[in-house]
Amino acid sequence: MSEFSGKCALVTGAAGGIGAAVVRALRARGAKVAVADRDTSGIEAEAHLPGNLLDGTYADGLPAAAAAALGGLDIVVNNAGVITRGKVTETSDADWSLSLGVNVEAPFRISRAAIPLLAARGGGAIVNTASCWGLRPDRTMPSTA
Repeated sequence: MSEFSGKCALVTGAAGGIGAAVVRALRARGAKVAVADRDTSGIEAEAHLPGNLLDGTYADGLPAAAAAALGGLDIVVNNAGVITRGKVTETSDADWSLSLGVNVEAPFRISRAAIPLLAARGGGAIVNTASCWGLRPDRTMPSTA
């Protein structure tokens, strides 16, 4: 029996890079996976939930949609993320809102909605990935320089 056999997972930012690797690893270990990204075509998964994380209704509904598609929810991987570059004085409101919306607000909304679903199955795990740039920003990140 695989370590995630019978477990159901939701992975955001699943279309490439780390997200795609997480999806493959979970499925290889027996989990059923729902993938969320702007475009989920070409991703092997049990459920595809394409959408925009800046849409609060979409983010709020992702855990329930994943649970309905998979038969429950045990694992949430908040992996989606965006990077804005440039000086603070040159960063647009739209870029700032995009960064906060995808990197901060969406994981909060998804986690908040997932907690009751995870608890209903006896517990679970929420994994939030982040860039090392959160601890050590690069000079191309928004700065005052």
